[in-house]
Amino acid sequence: MERTSNWFFINLERTSNWFSINLERTSNWFSINLERTSNWFYINLERTSNWFSINLERTSNYAHQTCSPAIQSAHKLVLHQSGAHIKLVLYQSGAHIKLVLHQSGAHIKLVLYQSGAHIKLVLYQSGAHIKLVLHQSGAHIKLVLHQSGAHIKLVLHQSGAHIKLVLHQSGAHIKLVLHQSGAHIKLVLHQSGAHIKLVLHQSGAHIKLVLHQSGAHIKLVLHQSGAHIKLVLHQSGAHIKLVLYQSGAHIKLVLHQSGAHIKLVLYQSGAHIKLVLHQSGAHIKLVLHQSGAHIKLVLHQSGAHIKLVLHQSGAYIKLVLYQSGAHIKLVLHQSGAHIKLVLYQSGAHIKLVLHQSGAHIKLVLHQSGAHIKLVLHQSGAHIKLVLHQSGAHIKLVLHQSGAHIKLVLQQSGAHIKLVLHQSGAHIKLVLQQYGAHIKLVLHQSKAHIKLFLQQYGAHMKMVLHQSKAIIKLFLQQYGAHIKLVLHQSGAHIKLVLYQSGVHIKLVLHQSGPYIKLVLH
Repeated sequence: MERTSNWFFINLERTSNWFSINLERTSNWFSINLERTSNWFYINLERTSNWFSINLERTSNYAHQTCSPAIQSAHKLVLHQSGAHIKLVLYQSGAHIKLVLHQSGAHIKLVLYQSGAHIKLVLYQSGAHIKLVLHQSGAHIKLVLHQSGAHIKLVLHQSGAHIKLVLHQSGAHIKLVLHQSGAHIKLVLHQSGAHIKLVLHQSGAHIKLVLHQSGAHIKLVLHQSGAHIKLVLHQSGAHIKLVLYQSGAHIKLVLHQSGAHIKLVLYQSGAHIKLVLHQSGAHIKLVLHQSGAHIKLVLHQSGAHIKLVLHQSGAYIKLVLYQSGAHIKLVLHQSGAHIKLVLYQSGAHIKLVLHQSGAHIKLVLHQSGAHIKLVLHQSGAHIKLVLHQSGAHIKLVLHQSGAHIKLVLQQSGAHIKLVLHQSGAHIKLVLQQYGAHIKLVLHQSKAHIKLFLQQYGAHMKMVLHQSKAIIKLFLQQYGAHIKLVLHQSGAHIKLVLYQSGVHIKLVLHQSGPYIKLVLH
């Protein structure tokens, strides 16, 4: 279905057990996959077998990400975006899909091959000209569509239901009624000017589709009983509201976007995850609940102001962090290791109170202006830590015999190079930061993850990047094991929390008054 006034296009396909929608408009360029050329906003939502991923990007500057999930999922996604240029390559071995999309300005070339349903789709659009060729071996469909201006020529041949359809349109008024008894399809389409109303009902795959478009206003409702999908999309200008429910993987997704304002709600019953994200300019509010590890995380950021609340029932941790400029107040209570920590800093003045009954800690801290020398020895977990800071230069070496960790950190000004090797979980982490620019490479041998969201049962790893506030949030949870890394370039905060049973490692760095806190 196509229109030449504002250029509206829907490609609706379903073979065996998968379903896809490609929705595009050339006025603001809207699609699912979802794209907008004003600030370039893109969402790729995928699920294969037992894992679910969201890749969320907004790139005022250049953005490039490569995703390589676990080998057993055999899924590879490469996205390159520079300005208005997008190149997307997707390979998935399970359903055998190879997708290549290149967009530069209003020009799109799309090639899709899927071996399961045997589909090959080529779409080229340049301005108002569309040429579409579709071949599907399962239902034996060959479709050729050419449109130039307001003229459409359509030839459709399907051997299963024995349909041959030729449509020529010159003008803006179309009324089309199609009934096919084999697949039980009833289709009604009325188009007059910019107004489209489309109703499609198919009893075989149980699809009900309602689309109304008037100008820039789109309302789309899709229900499919086979894979149990319910999709509601409303778009009016820059305002988008999207609701997706799928009973197979138990996913409920609600997205509302109005300009720079995003509200996202995700519920997945398999891993028991509930995620709420609200973003308005530089303001982010994030709520995450996961029933497996019993984590509730609330993050609010407004400019340089951060309020973070973390509650985990397994290790009984409640953490509250408030930062405003150079002022930090941190309260940590953990019932397992009996730790109560209160830190208040204002300017170069630090007041630190630490009480731990269980692990026998000896801590020596000297601070004079920006010069800090810290020596920590703990007999329980066998930690020896030496930290020397003079001005903005920090060199930190940490060796811990229990978990076999070797950590080297060198910081000079805004330049940070961090190398972490941990033999237990086989993690090698390299972080290079220059100002607001971050390059992070993480390799973990078991899950084979590179900067993505991957969920296996109760295991989750999340990376969130937001270009204005420059926030990178990393959360990994394995049973009761949590590793949390938060970086914010405004006030230059880096927070690392590792918890395994009753063992806690907390690192806090703030570049304003130069604070580094390590707690084990």
